[in-house]
Amino acid sequence: MSSFYEVVKNYLTPYYWYFLIIVSFVIFGLLGKYAYDTYYTAGYAEGNKDFKDVANAEIRDRDANVYFFFVDWCPHCKTALPDWIKFKNQFDGQEVNGYTVNCIDMNCTDENEAVTQAIQEYKIEGYPTIKMNKDNKVIDFDAKISYGTLEKFVNMMTNQ
Repeated sequence: MSSFYEVVKNYLTPYYWYFLIIVSFVIFGLLGKYAYDTYYTAGYAEGNKDFKDVANAEIRDRDANVYFFFVDWCPHCKTALPDWIKFKNQFDGQEVNGYTVNCIDMNCTDENEAVTQAIQEYKIEGYPTIKMNKDNKVIDFDAKISYGTLEKFVNMMTNQ
């Protein structure tokens, strides 16, 4: 009677390499499935949105903040206020040339900490003053404040 070793040697030796290749594929397949489940799928299940809307990465979340600095006692501010309100009602939150326009009122009559910081940051020297903050650049508005000039200003500055 032949021993177990001789049977394995005679019948499985010719298929040794096939057996080794199949075992290797099974091991690598199981490792790949584990890595996929652990690192790739789990990231999306937890809400990983790093790759959401990659094609539009350059144009999303672009804001153009338009600031209107004014004081209550200034006659020029009182004259400009109706045009600013009309402009704000038309453009606030709207998209213009790929930028979301945010209109922000800054009443500087009662200077609190936030107003003082904004006055220093935007270098406000007189009232009324309009400034645009777009792409981390401050743009001065140097024209008479009217609805038409504000509209042209926003269209021109967001188109650059």
